[in-house]
This record gives sequence, C-alpha cells and structure tokens, in this order.
Amino acid sequence: MFISFFLLLAIAAGISVYTTRKQSKTSVGHYLGNRNLNFWMIGCSLFLTNMSANQFIGENEFVYTTNMSVMCWGMSSILAMIIVSEFLMPVYLKIGAMTTPDFLGIRFDRQTQRMVSIIFLLSYIVNLIPSVLYGCAVAINGIFQLDEKLQISYLTSISILVIFIGVIGCTYSVLGGLKAITINDIVQGIGMVTGGILIIWIGLQYLGQGSVLNGAEKLLNNNKVHLNAIGASNDPIPFGTLFTGMLLINIYYWGMEQYIVQEALGAKNLAESQKGISLACVGKLFAPFLLNIPGLIALQLYPTIENTTAVFPKMINGTLPPIIAGFVAAIVFGGALSTFNAGLNSIGTLFTMNLYKPYLEKRKSLLTIEAW
Repeated sequence: MFISFFLLLAIAAGISVYTTRKQSKTSVGHYLGNRNLNFWMIGCSLFLTNMSANQFIGENEFVYTTNMSVMCWGMSSILAMIIVSEFLMPVYLKIGAMTTPDFLGIRFDRQTQRMVSIIFLLSYIVNLIPSVLYGCAVAINGIFQLDEKLQISYLTSISILVIFIGVIGCTYSVLGGLKAITINDIVQGIGMVTGGILIIWIGLQYLGQGSVLNGAEKLLNNNKVHLNAIGASNDPIPFGTLFTGMLLINIYYWGMEQYIVQEALGAKNLAESQKGISLACVGKLFAPFLLNIPGLIALQLYPTIENTTAVFPKMINGTLPPIIAGFVAAIVFGGALSTFNAGLNSIGTLFTMNLYKPYLEKRKSLLTIEAW
C-alpha cells in the first residue's frame, strides 16, 4: 500500500520537476506559468483544485447518511463555469489581470482592490488552508490507519500528516510555482479518473460477491431512499436553491476566487482558457464516481458505521487490494495537495502583486521626491 502511494507521488513530482526546470523566475513565470498554460493543464488543475480531501470525506458521508442530492451541488456548478468562461474570462484576459481584484482596481479604485485582496488573504489563511490540511490528514490516516500501526494517538497522527502535507505543498509552491502545480495536477487527474473506475468496479464486484452486475443490482434495489438526487424541502440545500442562491455562489467560486481562477488566468489565450474550463466541466460529470457512489456501496457493505466521517476510508480499506488502496490514497492526497498548492500560490500572488509591489512603488516615488 505504501509503495504504490509513494510511487505515484514520486512520478508526479518527477514529471513536474523535469518539465519546469527551465522556467523563468519572473513574477509572471512563477505565479502564472508565463501565461503559457494549455487547456489540458488548466482543465486538470481546475478539476483537482476543486477536489479536496474534504469532499471525498464529506460528500460520501452525506450520501451514506442522507441521499444523493449532494451530487446536484457539483452538477449545477457546470452552468456557473460556462457563464464564467463566456463572460468573465474575456474581461480578465483583456485587462491582463494577474488577480481577480485587479478588475475591481480598474472598475473602482486601488483601495477597493487592496481591501478585497486582504479579505481573500485572510479567508485563505484562516479558512481554506487549515481545512484542506485537516481533511487530507483525516482521509490519509483513515486509509492507512497510521495511529494504530504506529501506536500513537489520533491527534498526534493528524498533526504529523498535516506537517507532511504542508512541507510537500510549500515545496511545490515555492520552488515550482503555478506551472509545476498544474503539471502535477495532470498526472494526478489521470490517476483520479483511473482510480474512480477501479473503486466502482472493485466495490461493485465485492458487493456482488464476484459479480459486478449483481453488485449493481443490489446497489439499485436496496436503500432506494439514498438514491434520491433531488432531495426534499428539509435537505441542507433544497433543490430549488441550485438555480437561485447556489448559482450565485458557484459563479463567485468559479469566477472570482483567486485560487480557482488563477489557473485560467495563466492560459496562452482566451480560447485555451475557455477550453480548459470546459474540460473541467467534463471532469465534474465524472466526479460522483469518487465523491458519491463509494458512499452508496459503503452503505450496503457497512450499514452500522458510527463515525460516518470514516465512510470513504472504510470503503477503501475494506474492498480494495492494498496496492490499489495505496494508489487511491495518493489520489486523495493529490487532490488535497492541489487545493493547498493553489491556495498558497494565490496567497503569494495577492500579497506580492496587490500589496507588496504597490508599497514598493509608493516608497520609491517618495524617495524620488525627497531626492529632488
């Protein structure tokens, strides 16, 4: 299990290092990959950045305890992504934006740009980064059961994993920049599609006692209430909100969150950016194979799990061979690493370009005036 886990991580890291060894060290080169990203890089990176470990844990848990309505949250984001692709990306690329607050700086003033940049920075530091690190640590610990194998406390195991993930993520972000992150995401994206197919195939085979068809029949005929993808009025997000309030949230997320949009801002041109977003939309169509169906299979196999956050790790440990379980763990790790890296890179971009650079320019102007 550990061998396949580290092997996939090593392959992804090796490809990233090799392809970015001659990358220029300018701010545009580091933060936007020299604006030379093609649609494969953009699409895979957008998809992986969105697929954090929190979703692997949370959505499969929701399916296990409630129903499949959580799937609609991701499907409805496709409409928002198309709107962003057609209406917002042309504006961002036309003004040469490096950050989404750059548009506010042109539309309003530099003070508004700085204020929104600070809000984004605080949000990522306080909310995004810690939750991604913790969610990934919980998932990896659940799959490998490190606390039991190393005979340490659960909290100690989570702390070690958080540090491990943070160190690797910082290495990618500081040394490689956006292009290294996107290259890694391509490798991880291929692995994620492969892993999704393996999880469903082997899980159904295990459920059907050797027959995938029997497993699928059990999945569709038992606990049918959990197959409901529309939900009820008392669900956390009623179906109707997907086309009202949730649509607005999705447009904000895919069109204004710096850590999401930054990959698309690094495109060679508008066409590559739009095709990259379209590729990410295709990825969203396959997301339920990783985020939802394992929860349904786990419901059939382990109907009495008390700690429902362990649904996805339990499914992986209980049904997959060790070598494939390690492969899936690497995919989960890669998804969390992508989100973490994107968050770090966007923090660096926002701080450097919207706060520190204007400060240096203002200080230089004052020194010039004093010299005169």
